[in-house]
Amino acid sequence: MVQQEAFIRSFVRPCGLDVPATGVMADALESLAAAGRPSRRRPRRAIGRIGLRDAARARARAGRTPAASDEREVTSKKRRADEEQARGAAGIAG
Repeated sequence: MVQQEAFIRSFVRPCGLDVPATGVMADALESLAAAGRPSRRRPRRAIGRIGLRDAARARARAGRTPAASDEREVTSKKRRADEEQARGAAGIAG
C-alpha cells in the first residue's frame, strides 16, 4: 500500500492530493498550446525512408501482377462459385 501511495503522490498527483487535478491538467494543456510547435524538424530515420520506399514499390506492383496470396484467393473463390453453380443446377434437375 505504501508503494501505491508513493506512486500516486509522485506521478498521478504531483501537486498534492488536495489540489484538484482538472485545473492542473487544463493549465498544462494551455501551456503546451501556447508554446506552439517545435521549430526544428527531426531528421527521418533510415527505417522510415526504407518503409516508405517499400510501400511505394508495393503500390506500383499492385497494378501489374497479383501477389501469390491474391492468386490463391481468386482461385478459391472461383472454385466455390463453380461448386455452388453445380449444386444449383443439380437441384433444378433433381
